[in-house]
Amino acid sequence: AAANVVGLRIPQKVCPTPCTLIEKSDFAIRIADESSSEAVDTLVQRMYGGRGYCLSDQWAARRRAVGSSITFEATRDSSTVGTLTVNLGGDDGLNAEALYAREIAAFRRPGLRPCEFTRLAMSGADLSKEALGALFHVGVVFASKVFGATDLFIEVNPRHRQFYCNQIGFHHVGEERICPRVDAPAVLLHKNLGVCTSELLRLGGVRERRNRTFYAYMLTPDDELAMIRNVPAAVRLAS
Repeated sequence: AAANVVGLRIPQKVCPTPCTLIEKSDFAIRIADESSSEAVDTLVQRMYGGRGYCLSDQWAARRRAVGSSITFEATRDSSTVGTLTVNLGGDDGLNAEALYAREIAAFRRPGLRPCEFTRLAMSGADLSKEALGALFHVGVVFASKVFGATDLFIEVNPRHRQFYCNQIGFHHVGEERICPRVDAPAVLLHKNLGVCTSELLRLGGVRERRNRTFYAYMLTPDDELAMIRNVPAAVRLAS
């Protein structure tokens, strides 16, 4: 038998769910499954609602319908404190293509495979730069090394653009528009995943004055290797 894990199929004997990928002193990152989906959804609703965003029922339904996505959660003391979904898009494409189809079309040439990060949320009461960095790092590893994606897109509120561009090296590729899924302004940012993985290898977890990027709070190369060893060999994209 196989367990449906947000669009992936993982044999239960190989990967008891939810599957823990990495454990640190004060948090763990694991693959979310149906048993934790309610906690993940509650966190997203609470954090987005607290910022004045209105999550539409249509977005929730669309998220569940996407076949090629996986959700990760950060936990502390068995509670969900953070989450991130990596989405390769189903038959209708990426969520971001609802607003930015023309911009993303350029990254659907032969040899390229776009993906997106969605539903990124971290509980303010439990906010940890290390937990957020680890979530992002795990998402990049799955996007690039498991799914074979080449380009990463995110839609963010314009007030967060500077952080992603200055601290992680995203590029602004889509002008400000109103995102109907959250009824708030958004801009589209892009990051080449080949560049991102190289930067993670060089800067991940480096706590030195020369490293003023958010990569300092991500996983070290040794942490990444340990995490990859915990990725079930049977993980594959659902057909």
